[in-house]
Amino acid sequence: MMRKFVTTGLGLAALALAGSAHAGRCQDPWLTKAFEEVHGRAPYDSGTIGECDPRRYGNGHWGNHADLLAKVRAEAAKPPATREQVVRPNDQFAAQARYDQKRYPEAQRALNQCANFRNIDPTRKSAPSYEVVPHPAVKHAAEVDMPAHGGNGGGLCSYVRKPDVQQWYRQNFRL
Repeated sequence: MMRKFVTTGLGLAALALAGSAHAGRCQDPWLTKAFEEVHGRAPYDSGTIGECDPRRYGNGHWGNHADLLAKVRAEAAKPPATREQVVRPNDQFAAQARYDQKRYPEAQRALNQCANFRNIDPTRKSAPSYEVVPHPAVKHAAEVDMPAHGGNGGGLCSYVRKPDVQQWYRQNFRL
């Protein structure tokens, strides 16, 4: 019985030491030190991710320790991230989502105003995602025709004003 307790106790101690060996240590030791000075705790992350990502602090450039402290304080003073900002800005999927949020409404406006197409509002999927799904005509306009004609609503508008283009949309999307 005693042997089992000693083995378990040693195992837990080893796990605790192994976990703390890397947690809270940034790859840059000066960043770890500055973070601890500003926040009064070690970073939650390690290496170069999350709170240890040097790009969060002056895009990874600082002249001295005082400059780094100022940049860590500035980052700490920022308001909490919104749900949309949690996804890394350099993530290609997040970039695509931000682009889609702009281009679908722009394509819908062009189809409404320039081709007089109606009933092309987006739909919403049911719970739990409630994802907004663009009308197929708007999706085609945003993903195919708008990029091919200037990449903006103005170019798309000029294109969809053509009678043959309007006819194609009517036939293919039953407008």
